[in-house]
Amino acid sequence: QGSEDLIACARYMRDTVQAGQILPVSFSVASIEARRAVAEAGSELFSAWISVVGATDPQSLIRVISGGVDYLGGAESGIKFGRQDVQGLLLDIDRTASEALSSRIAFLEDSRRDFTAIDIPVTWIAGAHDAWMDPLRLQDILSFGKQDNRRVIIADTGHQLKSSAEAFSVFGLVASEALRLLGALDGAAPALPDPQALRVRQRNEQARIKRVAASSPDLQAFWRDYL
Repeated sequence: QGSEDLIACARYMRDTVQAGQILPVSFSVASIEARRAVAEAGSELFSAWISVVGATDPQSLIRVISGGVDYLGGAESGIKFGRQDVQGLLLDIDRTASEALSSRIAFLEDSRRDFTAIDIPVTWIAGAHDAWMDPLRLQDILSFGKQDNRRVIIADTGHQLKSSAEAFSVFGLVASEALRLLGALDGAAPALPDPQALRVRQRNEQARIKRVAASSPDLQAFWRDYL
């Protein structure tokens, strides 16, 4: 569903907003959905793709964050797990695994098949201290499909951006790489926002959230006017 939503969003941007070039930027587990969308739609919708600390495949990611339990491998063998706490989220593993298996996105082999179909430029920003992602699996999937338009950048970060300085650095890298991939302002340095202006904006936003929450808005107005 996430992949279908991303494709629908890109079509809206192309047909209604008339965007010239569309470049998805995906983080962590969302890179699995982006991978499938890019593999299916390709250059028809997308000009390039940037993945930041992206997951190569659900099996390896879930196995790491669950403390070594191979839920997807077990599900493929018919084992039932029920509801399990995964990183603070209560997941119905049986339902999640069933969808991943039927959609063919669960395993490294599925990633290889998708990457074989991807011909647009891909930049993968990996964390030098990311203990959740296996660099050998990344090297593996990137070796499938077109090779001359793929790039790996190692950022001085872990899987999570835990400070403003770290976030500024990574998002600046994403912005610069996006400009390069889209052929605009190649080599331009990112401009960091003013910290004082951000604090003022944060205070204003917190006050606005309280007002909106208190008024119990209808959902359409909430999305149209607030978000």
